[in-house]
Amino acid sequence: MRPVWTRNDMRLALALLPVLVLGLVAFLVDARQRDAERLERLETEAHIAAEALDLRLGKLLELTSFCAKSAAIVARVDLDAFVESCGRYADLIGAWVVLIELGETHRQILNTRAAPVEILPVYPRAEERVPLLGVEARSRASGGPELADTFEGRVSRTGVITAGQYLRLADGREAMLYVGTDIGSLSRFLVTLAGVGETTFGLVDPSRRIVARSADIDRSLFSDAPDWMTEVLAAGTAGAWLDQPGPEAIGGTWDVGHHPLSVASGWMAVAVMPRPAGLLPTRFTAVPFGLAVLGLVLSSLSLWALGYRDRAAARLAVAEWARAEAERSNREKSRLLASLAHEIRTPIVSLLGALELAEEERSPGPAPARTARRSAETLLQLVDDILELSFLGSEAFTLTPSPVDLQRLAEDVTEGLRDSATRKGIALRLDVIGVLPPAVEVDRLRLEQVLTNLLSNAIKYIEAGAVALQVAPGARDGARLVVTFTVVDTGIGIAPEDIPRIFHEFGRLDRAVVSREPGTGLGLAICQRILRGMGSELSLESTPGKGSSFSFTLRLPVAAGAASDEVGQPLAGVTILYAEDEPVIRRVTARRLAMAGAEVIEAEDGATAGAVLRTRVPDLLLLDLQMPGLDGVDVIQRLRAGGIPLAYPIFVLTSHISGARAAEARAAGADEIFTKPVQILPLAAALRARRGAHGNHTPTIGAAPETVEEPLIDAREFRSVAETSAEEMQEIILPRFKRSLRTETTQLSEALSADRRGEAREIAHRVRGLCQVLGARQLAVQFKGVEDALERGDVPTARQLMADVEATLEATIGEMKRLVRNLTQGGPGTGGR
Repeated sequence: MRPVWTRNDMRLALALLPVLVLGLVAFLVDARQRDAERLERLETEAHIAAEALDLRLGKLLELTSFCAKSAAIVARVDLDAFVESCGRYADLIGAWVVLIELGETHRQILNTRAAPVEILPVYPRAEERVPLLGVEARSRASGGPELADTFEGRVSRTGVITAGQYLRLADGREAMLYVGTDIGSLSRFLVTLAGVGETTFGLVDPSRRIVARSADIDRSLFSDAPDWMTEVLAAGTAGAWLDQPGPEAIGGTWDVGHHPLSVASGWMAVAVMPRPAGLLPTRFTAVPFGLAVLGLVLSSLSLWALGYRDRAAARLAVAEWARAEAERSNREKSRLLASLAHEIRTPIVSLLGALELAEEERSPGPAPARTARRSAETLLQLVDDILELSFLGSEAFTLTPSPVDLQRLAEDVTEGLRDSATRKGIALRLDVIGVLPPAVEVDRLRLEQVLTNLLSNAIKYIEAGAVALQVAPGARDGARLVVTFTVVDTGIGIAPEDIPRIFHEFGRLDRAVVSREPGTGLGLAICQRILRGMGSELSLESTPGKGSSFSFTLRLPVAAGAASDEVGQPLAGVTILYAEDEPVIRRVTARRLAMAGAEVIEAEDGATAGAVLRTRVPDLLLLDLQMPGLDGVDVIQRLRAGGIPLAYPIFVLTSHISGARAAEARAAGADEIFTKPVQILPLAAALRARRGAHGNHTPTIGAAPETVEEPLIDAREFRSVAETSAEEMQEIILPRFKRSLRTETTQLSEALSADRRGEAREIAHRVRGLCQVLGARQLAVQFKGVEDALERGDVPTARQLMADVEATLEATIGEMKRLVRNLTQGGPGTGGR
């Protein structure tokens, strides 16, 4: 019988023993080093998360302190002024403001999340939330803003984080000012902070609950932190732990870094990673490791074979994905073409009907011609949509607001469909419930498209009865008007279970009256897409057998300078220089402008228009976008490049309201862009808005704002903020302010370089608010100038203003530091402290 162990076996084992021992030592050293690296990484990432969360929550506390000192509530009680100043800044950080009168009974005085007509709640003090009672007590003691533990609020399903400050109103009432934000915004912020790495970031509040997390927040929201963190939370220390159990709602074993927040006591930022399996050593230096190297070679060969197989499978998967993507893209194109075909049918039918009436002379007068013209305009806009979608490569809709008379638009829409309703014996009426302003800013063709679609659907699917378009102006919010549009019919109605279907593409119902009518079920889906682009949404109330009510609400800017009594000749006394190379279009357009009262100077191309401008100054320069030689963009660029303020606005006429050339025209400095054929009333309203009350010749458009010498800092405003904590101001707030402004100005400069004017204008507006809060007067004026220049489309002026920001920022920070030193040393300007 062969022995179990031979001498050769023992020699082989002894030869392998150094490999095993050295390999084990290398493994342990490598594992220890990796653990140390993970601890350091977790501590660093937890520190980064704490700083980022400090900045977010610090903004909440700073805004609360700023709002609590507002003269609109402490010097007088002017809630409208308070909402205008404080509520606007709250909107910038995604927050809302609540003002509560204190007493045995709490009463909400103001809530920026509530509708203007909503009755604010009144409730006993005993029913107040415990976290808010706690922050009230702490704020009474400290005299400043305090952060409340998170709680589930009525306005947010994902929880609310609130900063509050006790104050006395100007009329002597005690009150608490709360600035709250959705806790979900912190989770979304942590998601962006985590990126695509393996680290998960979280936030734990003083109640030892997880209130924000960059992953699985729906599962872990408000769940208790694990028991081992109790001591860490109580001590408020920074550090890292390995191999710790996760909370009950999540489970697992984790490596955790933790760091306390500095702006709020008891809050903790955490960075966690799943505990990895043991890692093999990476260096082989001794001869006995030859066998291990051979094993590695064999393993590498095996891995290569498996990798080759996986790569082949991946290539097959990519090919399959490409095939599926091509099929999906083909289906989307087919759906898009079907949608456009559906929308094109309505104006074509209306156009044919109007032409038929004109031929038979059954309807004397201009009504058929107006109907035909409106239908042709709608059809032309749909063709523009096809060109626009081809240019963009997507199904996005571009909205182009212009001054519109809603009363006239609603009348035109109903009159355009009246013949269809009359042929079916259906009563069609328009109800304007209230007084509409002369003009509002809205995309006329898009709004007309939505209303036409809703009314034509109502007429199509009703056997007898009535259809009504109701236009109801509501509350006025500053320069904006809330308008509700409702289409009511007494038709077949829609069952509740069928309502979600009709808002999807091809969402037709299987009913006899529906099946008899032509169409593909795309109209409501298109309406929904347009309204979402306008910031609204289509809603439906319906009862089977009784009828349906489709409605939507828009917040529309009220157009300045529009007068409804000028409908007859809205361009009377206006001199227009009109350049168009196509003679028929030029003749028809010039005739329409002249019939509206304008004196029209015709030019056959851009060069001719330039020659005319050397001898005459018009009230309006109207340019075709595409002309031989000097086109519209070239003319605008030459005029703007001269550096001389123009005494007239520049409007552009084009067949494409969007696209590359239209974008170039906006960038070059065109004041307005209109589609062909020219729409007289919107053009006249836009011209009146530009001219104001300055007579026939328009004042300078696009010129740089007049320079006003402003103090570097509003010392009084800055001192009111700095006096609460001069040391914190010097060590934390000012460095963060400087870093934040440098980051924002860099992003603003990049947006200007890339001609992303909307993004640049938003950044300038946001930074201006931050400068105003800290009293940085001159910086705020500079960013206001940038914002105004971008609002006018004057990018060169915006860039010029940005060139001076760096020097102003350095001077501002230096002056702020000097004021803070005076405060800490009791020097001049400290009020004798």
